[in-house]
Amino acid sequence: MKIFLFSSESCSVCYSIKPKIERISKEFSIPFEVIDIQKNPEFSTKFLVFSVPTVLILDGEREINRWAGVFSIDEIQFYHLRARRPQLLREGMKARRCVSTLK
Repeated sequence: MKIFLFSSESCSVCYSIKPKIERISKEFSIPFEVIDIQKNPEFSTKFLVFSVPTVLILDGEREINRWAGVFSIDEIQFYHLRARRPQLLREGMKARRCVSTLK
């Protein structure tokens, strides 16, 4: 899985959200890449990105989720928390089992 921020040099919003998306990518250990749509139009066209900022989460070549235009960074973070919830619940259950066996 990888997070892509599609942006352009003239997009001030793109520059302001970039550090926030980088923080989310580090928090969830997901690779992050910025794609300039003017310098890489083939990649942008391949994923039908026509406006900036656009954030895509890809699993290989498959699009998992997309945010474009006006969106909240919290939406992206909440998506990752929801996506990790089954894993976190399993880990929590394992932790409870370990604690109960220690008693």
